[in-house]
Amino acid sequence: MEIIPQEPMTYKQSLQSEETELLTKCRIIRSVLKEKRKYESIVKQFSISRNTIGNIVRDFRLKIDSSDQQRILEDSLPMEELIELLTSLKNKKRCPKSNKRSATLSQESLVLNLFQKRGYNYGYKRFWQTIQRKLLHK
Repeated sequence: MEIIPQEPMTYKQSLQSEETELLTKCRIIRSVLKEKRKYESIVKQFSISRNTIGNIVRDFRLKIDSSDQQRILEDSLPMEELIELLTSLKNKKRCPKSNKRSATLSQESLVLNLFQKRGYNYGYKRFWQTIQRKLLHK
């Protein structure tokens, strides 16, 4: 049975890897729910805002079953099992999945045909005007 490391690491630094992110969230949850520490001391320790602490605790209460919550709050869980139980608290990717202004594949092929085969070398404004004239006014 391994003990959760107590290295001085801010919350933002812990987001670099999935494992340290979950272990840091577990330390925050344990200090709020088990040790009954005030938010101010946790804010100073992890360099995060009160809202972030509240969001982590709220997600813990909503996303994890009560029986698993009790097991997580105890110190007797092995590290692998603890990480497995906390996977639902992992941060979601925030990168955009689509762009409404991006060209379709047919539009891309038309533009590539126009500018690679004909050898046009324009800036973006003249590029747009040429596309308007050639493709839309046929």
